[in-house]
Amino acid sequence: MHTIKFTFFTLFTSFIFMNSAGAQISFDRIRNDDTIKNLLKAQTGKSFKSKLSNSSLNNKLPGNIASVNEEEYIVDAGDQFVVKIDTKGPSFKMYEPVVTPDGFLVIPEGPTVKVRYLLLKDAREKVKKSLDSAFPNAVNECYLNGIHPVSVNVIGSLPNSTQVTMLSGNRVSDAVFEALKPFLQDEKYLPQLKTMSIRNIKIIRHNQQIACDLGKFLATGAIQTNPYLMDQDVLYMAFKDTLFKTILISGAVHKETEFEFKAGDDLQTAIAFAGGLTSTADSSKIDLVRFLTNSSQFQSHTLSLPADSAYALQADDRVFVRPKYDFHKKATVRVSGAVKFPGDYAVEEGKTRLKEVIALAGGITPKANLGAAQIIRDQKDEVEDPELKRLGKVYMNEMDKIEKSYFRLRGRETAHLVACNFTKLFKEDSKEDNVLLKNGDEIHIPEVLKTVYVSGGVMKPGSVIFKPGMSYSSYIELAGGFSSRAKTYDVILIKGRTKAWMDADDDLPIEEGDTIFVPENEYWDWYEIFKDGLTITAQLISIFVLLRSIR
Repeated sequence: MHTIKFTFFTLFTSFIFMNSAGAQISFDRIRNDDTIKNLLKAQTGKSFKSKLSNSSLNNKLPGNIASVNEEEYIVDAGDQFVVKIDTKGPSFKMYEPVVTPDGFLVIPEGPTVKVRYLLLKDAREKVKKSLDSAFPNAVNECYLNGIHPVSVNVIGSLPNSTQVTMLSGNRVSDAVFEALKPFLQDEKYLPQLKTMSIRNIKIIRHNQQIACDLGKFLATGAIQTNPYLMDQDVLYMAFKDTLFKTILISGAVHKETEFEFKAGDDLQTAIAFAGGLTSTADSSKIDLVRFLTNSSQFQSHTLSLPADSAYALQADDRVFVRPKYDFHKKATVRVSGAVKFPGDYAVEEGKTRLKEVIALAGGITPKANLGAAQIIRDQKDEVEDPELKRLGKVYMNEMDKIEKSYFRLRGRETAHLVACNFTKLFKEDSKEDNVLLKNGDEIHIPEVLKTVYVSGGVMKPGSVIFKPGMSYSSYIELAGGFSSRAKTYDVILIKGRTKAWMDADDDLPIEEGDTIFVPENEYWDWYEIFKDGLTITAQLISIFVLLRSIR
């Protein structure tokens, strides 16, 4: 649960910070190269200064922006327009009226139009219609040239209510971030900030309430849930129920998450919060688990898309999107060593066999040592040995003889090695050795080494040239013979392919790449032994004297 816990507060603050920073950069860029200003200057040959780009107040405000959406922006007092009246002739008239406090746009030598609380698109159409009526023989144009500052109160679940000054082109997210700034620097506010709901924000405006959902905006980009601000707005930040009022969605989705529940959420909402379904998702088998009222019991429902897109969710629902069985399962094996084209090759589990992949790799080279070739399989598919795991936590002196033997032998085994005789496979076409491959298998065919390594208690440890039929003792002689501390009767043969340990015997064949290990007797520090002996003797004499004195 904790691994997929999604904290919208963290995402929200980081997103808004980046959004505000990006808006500032965009505003600065346009302030230095105002498109409208350059266009008008080119048309009139006059130097026209935009009130938006030169407003000293705007430059000081956080989250400055240089554009608004005319289908969302609401005109209010303080907004500045550019009105152009182009009559026939070499000149035209240009005005920069500002919306009055009571909501009117007064155009010199022209009409007075009430535009307050109209959408920008509607306000421009209304002004142009009035201009066309007053100046029927002119080409009339109207543009927004400057936006106004707004004062917004943020109350509710914040540690302290606060007032922020923004621009009318800023949105609710900008105001919330600005209000959070003082509290983000101090960890003592963090517990309370976590109780802040960003899905249940209300704008109290002109005795009306407008619902905002910044969680949905951040997750899906639904801009309509993050409206523009207006002067004297009050943002009420509700508290959230962090224990029960959440929705968990996991499985074949792009982002497993647990998000704040809001009345009206449906299955499509949950999928949107999870970034949508992956290509492996089985949209016909979506499990919804719902707890019964005031109970730990639950019911399970199977939903499908698109039929159940509008299925209403409830607080604490759990949604599990099942993946399609074996859909586009990608299986790859790696071939290395003495083949013509080493590398990764695609296989189909349960169908592709070893010989097919070696053929894809160009076949084996003449230097291939088939006797030492091996297939290494990912250990995640191996059955866990609980006894070996238990013994790994036990001291050796606490084990009995059988446990010690089992621990040593199992520890030496290469459990992830697939049994396969490459020599029989390629020289005798042995069907039983043409094994089925699995995803993640590694096929390694080493080159012929033509050496046997002799280490440990010999005079000249190192590689000795391999000679077929030679015994282990002959290889020791070639390595200079036993050293003075060698345990001559405990020689170990370590097989090159399997890494298995065996007691050396003249009847055991030595193969290329094998290792002959000669253990040595431990070094005895006679001075330390003598010193420890004296210490023990002195302690025994002391105990003896003490006992006699007691008697």
